[in-house]
Amino acid sequence: MHTKRLKALMEKETALLAHFAARQTELQEAMRGRDWVGLAKTIDELQPLSARIEELDRKRDDSFSDLRIFLRAGEDESFTQVISRLSFYERQELLNLHRKLKITVIRLKGACGRLGYYVCSLSDSISQVLEELFPHRKGRLYSRSGQARAAAEESVIIDRKF
Repeated sequence: MHTKRLKALMEKETALLAHFAARQTELQEAMRGRDWVGLAKTIDELQPLSARIEELDRKRDDSFSDLRIFLRAGEDESFTQVISRLSFYERQELLNLHRKLKITVIRLKGACGRLGYYVCSLSDSISQVLEELFPHRKGRLYSRSGQARAAAEESVIIDRKF
C-alpha cells in the first residue's frame, strides 16, 4: 500500500517535471523569437504547474516518510537503504522510478541553466550596446549625500525589434 502510493506520486512528479522542462524550452524559444504574447502565456502556465510540482513533491516526501516508518527505518537512512527492505520486484520498480525522477530533474536543471545563460548573455549584450549609445550614463552615479542612484531619472525605451 505504501509503495503503491509512492510509485504513483513518483510517476506523476516525473511527468510534471518533464512537462515543466518542455515549457521552459518553449519559454526560451518565445524569448528568442521575441514572441512577447507567447512568453507571457508560457509564464502564466508555468506558475500553476510549479505549484502542482511543489505539492506533489511534498506528498512524495510524506509518502516516503510513511514508508520509512512502516519499514521501521531510521530517519537518517537514504532512499536506497530504506527500499532495500522491500521485495526484489518492488525495490527494482522504485529504483527505476527514482532514477527516472533524478534524470528528469537533471534535464530540468539543464533547461533552466540554458534559459538563465540566454537571459544573462542577452542582458549583458543590451547593457554593452546601451553603454556605447549613451556613454554619459555609464557607471554608477552618486547623489550629493553619497547614495547610489540611477544614471538618469528618465527611462530608456528600446524598440521591440531591437
